[in-house]
Amino acid sequence: MPLISQDSINELRGLNLETVIGKHVDLNKSGSSFKGLSPFTKENTGSFFVHPTKEIWKCFSSGKGGADCISFYEAMFDLGFYDACEKLAYDEGIELIRVNLSPEAEAKLKKEQAEWKQIQ
Repeated sequence: MPLISQDSINELRGLNLETVIGKHVDLNKSGSSFKGLSPFTKENTGSFFVHPTKEIWKCFSSGKGGADCISFYEAMFDLGFYDACEKLAYDEGIELIRVNLSPEAEAKLKKEQAEWKQIQ
């Protein structure tokens, strides 16, 4: 099974949080952060924050949060990691590099990706 290369994943993780998230959430500057209405719950006060310097996003009304645009796409569109990468790349006009790995290398990469997700 072809997988997304680590270089492509790193490129997606390196996308500017406030730019990508700002396409889905109306963000306003709030100090050194950006604030907006939660895309996950109905609310009248903004409880969704993007902290560019910390490279994180957090929704206090739903408890969801993450450290990159991939995790935002996972939460926003209820996708798994692979599908979130696919959609994010498509939306941002990024061509993903695919790699065919040996079964051992594929298992190792999947384990590393799962560990990365747990860190977030």
